[in-house]
Amino acid sequence: ISDISKQKENEDELQDAARLKSIGEAAATIIHDFKNPMQIILSSVEILKSKAVELATNIKYCDKIEKQVRRIQSMSQEILDFSRDELVLHPSMTNFRELAQDIVDTNAPSLARSGINLTLSEGAKADASCEFNLDKERIWRVIMNLVNNSKEAMPSGGKIELELIVSPDNAEFSIK
Repeated sequence: ISDISKQKENEDELQDAARLKSIGEAAATIIHDFKNPMQIILSSVEILKSKAVELATNIKYCDKIEKQVRRIQSMSQEILDFSRDELVLHPSMTNFRELAQDIVDTNAPSLARSGINLTLSEGAKADASCEFNLDKERIWRVIMNLVNNSKEAMPSGGKIELELIVSPDNAEFSIK
């Protein structure tokens, strides 16, 4: 008969270390996701602070701020769901073309200040329906992260092109 209590203790320590590593990786991803709407909010506030902004422009940037705060609220709820071991998706019929255009419209002004031109191009099937059942906020964040990673990869400026090719049952999306 042998005493395995030390072995059991070592296994428990390894499990704890793996759990802490997972928590650290999740925290890094969460922080990365929170940085995107915060940057949009800060850029909008900078524009609103300028004296030469018209009322219509103020309303546009207030709408952007409200949208990003709602995104942060949604991400906060996702963290709570994750902490309860729940995966809650919110699929809805979403126009992917409009989603991509929203990303361009939201980010082009701040990227332009960094010397980066953000565009959306469409392939030969641009007239096809672009409605898909998806979790709009999660897809938006994935694309935003790709755009921000592209921005970080070109500190001297450049061009980021979002390309969308749509067919009746499929959408292809790439970032160049």
